[in-house]
Amino acid sequence: MMPKYNIAHQRILNFIADENISVKSKLPPEKELADRLGFSMITIRRALQELEKGNFIERVHGRGTFLKTEVKNRQNSGKILFISIGYTSETQYSSGYQTVEEEIIRQGYRLQYLKVPEEPDASVLEHLPDCSGILLYGWINAGWIDFLKPAGIPLLAFGNNPCRDKISTVYYEYYTGTRKLMDELISRGARKIGYTGRSNTKNPSSNDIFRAYHDALSENGLEINPERWFHKDYGPTQYYTVIRDFLKANPDLDALVIIGTDIYVNMLNYFMENNVKNKPLIGVILQMRTYQLEHASLKNTVLLIPDENIYYKAAHTLFDQASDKDMTINFKVMGCEK
Repeated sequence: MMPKYNIAHQRILNFIADENISVKSKLPPEKELADRLGFSMITIRRALQELEKGNFIERVHGRGTFLKTEVKNRQNSGKILFISIGYTSETQYSSGYQTVEEEIIRQGYRLQYLKVPEEPDASVLEHLPDCSGILLYGWINAGWIDFLKPAGIPLLAFGNNPCRDKISTVYYEYYTGTRKLMDELISRGARKIGYTGRSNTKNPSSNDIFRAYHDALSENGLEINPERWFHKDYGPTQYYTVIRDFLKANPDLDALVIIGTDIYVNMLNYFMENNVKNKPLIGVILQMRTYQLEHASLKNTVLLIPDENIYYKAAHTLFDQASDKDMTINFKVMGCEK
């Protein structure tokens, strides 16, 4: 992957161009640049060192940093908009966004982040001039798609959404992936399998995962018991309490499907703090590859891991949406020895 200071280097140049900072003018202090551009002070300092080597800036001890060479917008191919719709955890400072930005920079474009509400917002129109493509993420809906399509700009959604018939989408194949996970758990002798997830019906990912869980139980003649399901909405601060109460109410579980590392880590903490002896077999569904988990010696754990990074694939697919292009991301199962 491209080092973070290289991305910071490009962002500083874009910032100088956007702010029309003239030669001999002083740049903001390092702390302000770090806050505005979303990097650590260490990364900003390294980026400034590289800019100084390139003769773009001059750093004067006790006075500050000054622009030495005129900087115009260096992205001749235009910009790409990253539009995050509704409430999502994806921000311009997240690792996912930075993965997209890294690949967009490689292709010679500039990436601009926009946070928008779930309903179409006309203020987005002012960002369309010199826009060469749009990536949609979050609570993607028909309203936004119908609003943006007339602009005639390449448009790609990524992440599971209910509008895949209206827009090209890079998405996780959660249903078949979860069926692989369930087959693995059942092959290891699991019969009383619980489920913890979210019940937000607007989220196709949650619906696909739960449907695969339910179908696997049904087709294998296993008991479908709603008491073994926990799929209400809850926040990260509630994970430990939720897991504790759920496991106490279901002491006979021999396996449990959970989504994401946050719930999994809280479950491990509960097991350790309470010295739980008879732990259920755990199937963890991951949205991104996690080196630490993939290479850890995890007892009683089966991982469902995506074959590709969805952010990387979206950045590469935006301008290559051929009719035969595979937009799906499949999963593989990894786990402890039987």
